[in-house]
Amino acid sequence: MKKKLLSSLLVVGTSLGALAPATILATDVIGNSSADITINGSLGLDNTKPDEEIEEGDTNWINVTLDTATIFYNLSGTTTIASPTYNIENNSGRPVSVSIQNFSSISGDYSDITSLNFVSPAPLQSARSLITNGVLGTFTPATSGILFTLANNQGNLTANDDGSHPSSTTFSYSGSVDSTTIDKANPSFTLTLQLDAVNF
Repeated sequence: MKKKLLSSLLVVGTSLGALAPATILATDVIGNSSADITINGSLGLDNTKPDEEIEEGDTNWINVTLDTATIFYNLSGTTTIASPTYNIENNSGRPVSVSIQNFSSISGDYSDITSLNFVSPAPLQSARSLITNGVLGTFTPATSGILFTLANNQGNLTANDDGSHPSSTTFSYSGSVDSTTIDKANPSFTLTLQLDAVNF
């Protein structure tokens, strides 16, 4: 009887508190041939709202807008690689961390590239080497590290934050080639970003 009462109090306490859908209650069923399970559904959730009942860390929190067709270039007579500036913005009710999952060649010769870097400016300053001396970088979750973490769409990195953190940033490419007289080439690559929702 005490166990049943305690379970009931836990249900009420959870319901009046965070209304978290991940709450798990276990009850012993002894001497009965059936057991009732309560199922509470949530439909039409909006992942831009921080108080929605989406499980913490779930990919359903991901809601990011970013430029996905990008370029870099080098002018003949120079060794510098430059690029336009691109944007990435977090629309989610949770912060999102961004890292590099993979970088691979699609086509073209890139052996003349001395360095190619992914660069993000302050306040989320970050840089990662994509190519070094004509060799593609390798990335794994253990070695690539987080490039930056974007605050949620209200500027929060935690549930009790002050809303002052950036929810968007820019990125570009920088680097160099090994000569001012390289042959014209059009290498292309796929950069795969890892997007992870950060728990409140």
